[in-house]
Amino acid sequence: MRLCIGLVKGAKGLALLCCVVVLLQLARAVDAEEHAVDDAQDAAVEEHVGSHQDATAVDALDDVDPANDADNAVDANDVDSLGEEDADDNPIGAQQAADAQDQDAADDNPQAAAAEDAQDAADTSPAPDTATTPSPAALSTPASVSSEPREPASNRSVAAWFRVGVEAYLSEDWKTCATALENAILEWQYFLRANIDCRLKCGQEARRQPPLFDKDIEHLQHAEELLRTTLCIMKCKRRAFHGRVTTDTIAASDQKAFRDLKAYEYLQLCYYQSLQFQKAASAVFTIISHDPSNDIMRQNLQYYLSMPEVDANKLENYESEPYVPLYLAGTDAYFSENYESAVSNLEESLHEFLNAVDRCRADCEGPFDQGWLPDFTPSITNHYVYCLKCKTKCHSKLSQMNGERYDDFLPLHYNYLQFSYFKLGRLKDACEAAATYLMFLPADEMMLENIAYYKALPKFKTSMLQPRTEAVDYIHRQTYEDALLKFVADEFIFPDLEEKDIPPSNEIREIGKKPPRKQTDPLHSAFSEQNISLENISEYKAQQNLLQEVKGNNTKPNIYPAASDMTSNLDEYLLSQVKSQELERLKKSSRRPLFNFQRESDLGGKKRFVVDGLANELECKQLVQFAKVNGVRGDGYDGNKTPHSPLEIFEGITLGQAALMVNFGLIELSTLKLFLSLSERGKNSIATYFNISNSDLHFSFTHLVCRSSVPGKSVNGSALSHKIHADNCWFPKEGRCVKTYPAYYWRDYSALLYLNDDFDGGEFIFSADPLGKLIQSSIKPNCGRLVGFSAGHENLHGVQGVKRGTRCALALWFTQDSTRSEWGRILTNR
Repeated sequence: MRLCIGLVKGAKGLALLCCVVVLLQLARAVDAEEHAVDDAQDAAVEEHVGSHQDATAVDALDDVDPANDADNAVDANDVDSLGEEDADDNPIGAQQAADAQDQDAADDNPQAAAAEDAQDAADTSPAPDTATTPSPAALSTPASVSSEPREPASNRSVAAWFRVGVEAYLSEDWKTCATALENAILEWQYFLRANIDCRLKCGQEARRQPPLFDKDIEHLQHAEELLRTTLCIMKCKRRAFHGRVTTDTIAASDQKAFRDLKAYEYLQLCYYQSLQFQKAASAVFTIISHDPSNDIMRQNLQYYLSMPEVDANKLENYESEPYVPLYLAGTDAYFSENYESAVSNLEESLHEFLNAVDRCRADCEGPFDQGWLPDFTPSITNHYVYCLKCKTKCHSKLSQMNGERYDDFLPLHYNYLQFSYFKLGRLKDACEAAATYLMFLPADEMMLENIAYYKALPKFKTSMLQPRTEAVDYIHRQTYEDALLKFVADEFIFPDLEEKDIPPSNEIREIGKKPPRKQTDPLHSAFSEQNISLENISEYKAQQNLLQEVKGNNTKPNIYPAASDMTSNLDEYLLSQVKSQELERLKKSSRRPLFNFQRESDLGGKKRFVVDGLANELECKQLVQFAKVNGVRGDGYDGNKTPHSPLEIFEGITLGQAALMVNFGLIELSTLKLFLSLSERGKNSIATYFNISNSDLHFSFTHLVCRSSVPGKSVNGSALSHKIHADNCWFPKEGRCVKTYPAYYWRDYSALLYLNDDFDGGEFIFSADPLGKLIQSSIKPNCGRLVGFSAGHENLHGVQGVKRGTRCALALWFTQDSTRSEWGRILTNR
């Protein structure tokens, strides 16, 4: 991009390029609008192996502040409705409170200056040489939780070490940065292992204990098991975290930062600047293994591999699971026809994989902020389904190696094993492995042929075709859990309910998905909605309240016209009243003279609206000029200048990139403030129209984009600049729009704020079908015109081709999932 080109000069250009690239990665949200679904999967690996990008996006890194530990103490004290005054009657809560108070006393002073933290680290931490500093290889070496914990380095917590590392990074103290971040990662890994080991060990021990009473009355034996498990976990954690500043509770934002490998993003550059090039390359390789779609880190890795000091054969994935090298060794031995070694390594890999799945599932059993105060049974159920959703993702999450996804990773073990056992003359083991493989893939023709061959052998016995127990249990659990989640998805829907039949919203809110939203105004638009689901129960009630309110006004003077004038349908009149009130509400929230308001009934669909007046001509011209001068061709699309149409050139710039340009003195601060202001106006309009509290609506991605017609190429009337699509689901086949990866499924609402109209074509269209044959409405862009809509399949949309000139708009996507907040906006606000 132009920013990099303008900065990279002289002998130190490549080093500075890496710095800018890293900063841009932190500023940019991972997603750019509408990557082609066809690019979501790569070429197959061998015959049975597929790969695709990790569905986990690298999201926002929240501020790391040890002051948040006080909030963690409060969370740790929460044992349902037991208050502080009941501590004597609640030994569990009392002990947790005591632990939290001990932690508060030992915590870092949140008021201490960051510079003092960095200096303390420099004074107390060894220099990052290979003799004294934990090597990156050590980061993946698990320590036994039951062993004596190592001495806390300088007595700091995970969050404190990370803060020291980041401050050292910003101060260009590269050695302190590397040391502090290494310590932060080690502390984090200890925290993770300790919690998981305690949960697994205590669950097993509780199940082995005989019950206090031999009759299971009202499931009391299960309650007893939970009590025993809880007691054991509390004791286990006290032992594991004794003498450490890091406790068994870490703020959710800090946990997310480490799970998304944010520490490695800083660490790789600190290694580079301290001339530890091999470690820098391995840190980047670790990030790519976690997030293969991270193009910036791929560019960094290519740069590192071009250096003579970096050996590609010595790259390490510091977060690699133990089964990965075992699987690779086993398959290498298999293809080398060393079947004994293949069996040994693959069996061990299989054991480690299943163990990793168990540990992943145990990791899912963490705290859950429900955001409301449900009754006893809904509370337990919500938390259980929250954990269950997490657990069902473990199989997919772990079925990858170094960034490559293997859809049939687990059954492949049995495939290789069945042939290896056969070659070793172990027919029974071969038959068991073959039968097990067919449990996962029952229609596999090759394996069916193998079994037919085994059956024809003289030594074959029917009893040999028994699938292995661990796989049977695994599949049965997976099947049951999938059935439970399907039940939740199918049954927690309430169609055509009368208002009197609707239970309180806190009893039917979708389990484990979204916290309840505070209704700030009873007015809502689409009250013709027929199907009332968990997401819109409260909206439905608000709509009924509005309708009743408007209808109830018929006895007041000057509300309805005279009877002789009431020739139109009453419902149409009521809708006009609703439309008028909605516009007034939008005007009030935006504090702008809005006009030309259109709602669902005007646009041929639902959950959509259009309004003019969000920006004036001067604001539009200023932002268009900024976009034309600084926009990056192919931004967000791997540099592809024509990602949507070969007849158009696409340019864009993110909010985070604009913030960095201000930081480097390339643009005026006023331009960035305008960028921010217009995007906030869009958010306020979405929140107001859809009755969402501003605090519950978060920016997911902000992109200032321009589309220009390619000179000399003509666009016919039916050509699309951007094909028909939805913003949070995709069409793998004709029919249902699937709200899963590779779609940006976390997006809930979208908005487009147009900035100009001095071009031909480029109309925004809503369509009733994905082929664009049933166009519901067409909107001509104009300065200050906002199109807002929900991001689901109910709002399929596209863009007509730009025939002449340049079409610019501010594209906004929103989510109600705070963990998906836009990193570039966080950086900008800082």
